[in-house]
Amino acid sequence: NPAKVSVREITLAVMDKHMAKDNALKLKLASKHAGLANYWKFWIGESQGLKRFKAVEAKEAFEKEFTDKLNKNPEFKAKYAHVLPRMKELYAQKKPYVAVQSYASEIFGRNIDLPTITNISGMLIERSKTQGEAYYTAAKDRFKDYLLNSTLKEFDADTDKEVFGKLMDLYVKNVDEKYISKALAKALKNKTGSELAKEIYSVSNLTSKENIEALFAKKSLEDFTKTLEKDPAYQLFSAQQKLIDKEVSNPVNKINSEINDLMGKYMKAQMEVYSDKAFYPDANFTMRVAYGRVKGFEPRDGVFYEPRTHLSGVIEKYKPNDLEFDLPKGILDLYKAKDYGKYAAKNGKLVTNFLATNHITGGNSGSPILDKNGYHIGLAFDGVWEGVMEDVYYRPEIARSIHVKDNYVLFIIDKLSNSQHIMKELTIVKE
Repeated sequence: NPAKVSVREITLAVMDKHMAKDNALKLKLASKHAGLANYWKFWIGESQGLKRFKAVEAKEAFEKEFTDKLNKNPEFKAKYAHVLPRMKELYAQKKPYVAVQSYASEIFGRNIDLPTITNISGMLIERSKTQGEAYYTAAKDRFKDYLLNSTLKEFDADTDKEVFGKLMDLYVKNVDEKYISKALAKALKNKTGSELAKEIYSVSNLTSKENIEALFAKKSLEDFTKTLEKDPAYQLFSAQQKLIDKEVSNPVNKINSEINDLMGKYMKAQMEVYSDKAFYPDANFTMRVAYGRVKGFEPRDGVFYEPRTHLSGVIEKYKPNDLEFDLPKGILDLYKAKDYGKYAAKNGKLVTNFLATNHITGGNSGSPILDKNGYHIGLAFDGVWEGVMEDVYYRPEIARSIHVKDNYVLFIIDKLSNSQHIMKELTIVKE
């Protein structure tokens, strides 16, 4: 987490600076900024939670207890005594790669757009080499459209260039030189990252929509390949990616494969050693249901979060023309008139969100929340920051999911937008 956080801190700071100067750019980069900030904050919260609740110490204590029980049973010892020691050996082998893999994946895969453009363009060459000229002819427009409608849609060359320069300095400072390709080392010789960025972005043909369209307009694979392989950005990033694949990804994948195999044996061993304990099933690739109840929590000493928030809190955060906290005039008018219709609670307030103890994880945003009678009462959209460690180390006293209440959703649909065509499709059950 620390490596990934340090990368995104730099990226977000640069984006904030550029977005503050230009409202149009602020809108263009808003989605990318939100995506980067989301996991940046998640990793910080996860690390803090694991430290606060001494998750490592708890894990080590459990492993010691497990090993003691295992060794007291000759049958278990014969079958499983090798599992944990071998896993520890493998994690020790993996440790030197973890930071560099985090730096490389974040810098060359997520935070800078130019490497993504070169990678996708290079992917067309690799696939065409194995599938032939016909594949190139049929697929090149699809690759081009993907770039234009995804990466380039949120691409700003000046912002990307500054991020690139700062992250190159961070990368070479924090990784061993064996993880720096000869091409990158040569390019950075007697240069700062910012100086290299200025050079690369001024000569590369992959930093504008027009040049991308011209590249993908090449009639033959040969012409496309020759043009791309001459591009300095492609030369730089493809060489770096090949090095990372060979020196980091390949050995890590091999280690992970053995760890995954041992993890199955470790779980089987736990189920035999703790035969009286109930183990939850592996829910991957299944339709799953998590249960809980509406409940606030104490994130730290002297602070308590109530289980519900209200429209009044939304109004308190209102900032005109702000990307996150602006509000439509209709909301302000309805709040001022206290015109909540049938969606207000008995105390006259309009509940917007609520906390609950049911566990959610990545990909659960938008999941339906049902009450004990099976009625739809809300939509899941997040977990509290203080409890995001729950995927790794679950603590019921702090694990809380956040849900938007249907009353507020219906208030928006009915009172604000007057979308009666939607309302007619719904069956509303009063609380």
